[in-house]
Amino acid sequence: MEGGVLIVQRWILARLRHRVFIGLGELNTAIGECLTMLNARPFQLLPGSREEAFKLEQPLLKPLPAKAYVIERFKKARVNIDYHFELEGHY
Repeated sequence: MEGGVLIVQRWILARLRHRVFIGLGELNTAIGECLTMLNARPFQLLPGSREEAFKLEQPLLKPLPAKAYVIERFKKARVNIDYHFELEGHY
């Protein structure tokens, strides 16, 4: 998932980096246009595009729950010199 976000971020920023926007609405319109182009682009290794993949998955999507899911875990931890800390065997 994070890899996909990185691809979208880099692809859109690369196309908009030399443009000047007067307002947020203009920027949002430009981002929307870039996103539409990116979603229509064919995958490099798989058949189809992001748009086609979404159309296949859309009927399987469920609505968001009415009540937000809250994760609460508390643990005293010391941050290591490399800025990592351990939680349930993960760093």
